[in-house]
Amino acid sequence: MREEVQKINSYKNYIISTNAQAFEYDGWGDDFKLKQIREAYDKFCEDQDIDFTKFTKDELFELGFSSWDENLIVMPLWAYHICKDGLTLTSIDGDTAVKGKSDIDTDVRFGCIAWGFTTKELLKRDRKIKLDKIEKEAQN
Repeated sequence: MREEVQKINSYKNYIISTNAQAFEYDGWGDDFKLKQIREAYDKFCEDQDIDFTKFTKDELFELGFSSWDENLIVMPLWAYHICKDGLTLTSIDGDTAVKGKSDIDTDVRFGCIAWGFTTKELLKRDRKIKLDKIEKEAQN
């Protein structure tokens, strides 16, 4: 597993643990619980600018992304908040939008928002990586 995937999973576990504590500890007042949850989420999102198009399909699935159909991998809401601005996202309806520039509905269904990456985009990326590798090896 790549280091970046491990880092993201570590942050996710921190948020899950903080949420569990908020529900478990009756001595925490509601305002304190909410403060703890917000601080954990803010810490998670702080300075994150992740280009999820650089992840393999398996890594995306490990992080909680899901197949909508054979052509689209949709993202969980938490991933949207740390996803790099400028990435083109595709909706379950086939519309495209640019993260950070377009109005993107973040309604969650089945654990993910209705936006993500087409498998075609990921395959195109994989081909480019292979070609770059071949070209680099040929130069050596």
